[in-house]
Amino acid sequence: MTRADEQAILELQSRWIEAEIHGDLDTLCAMMTADITMQPPIGEPVVGLAKVRAYLHGPTGHIRSITLSEVSLEVANSMAIKRARFRTDIDGMDPVYGHHLWVLKPSWRVDFVTWSFDRLD
Repeated sequence: MTRADEQAILELQSRWIEAEIHGDLDTLCAMMTADITMQPPIGEPVVGLAKVRAYLHGPTGHIRSITLSEVSLEVANSMAIKRARFRTDIDGMDPVYGHHLWVLKPSWRVDFVTWSFDRLD
């Protein structure tokens, strides 16, 4: 992975977090491929941009902040894989901790997302 690739992915990550905090689905979807797959920790995969958009539009609390740590990037077969730990602060809830994994396709758009939680209460 070149330094420019790494920088582009980290910038996309920053834009993604800002869009998530602000509930900006247009910006989030613009960072995804048309055939994106989201694999929630519980439930069936959500496949395709329209279905992912509807899934993201579902009921959630207001996200106040998202903090990432232990971010790692690697390239495999012309795709990038990004892993990170996260902490998400949502109004009225205890902080949520876990891991996420993204697979990105060249031009660095998110093609696959999955995540897990440290605890499910």
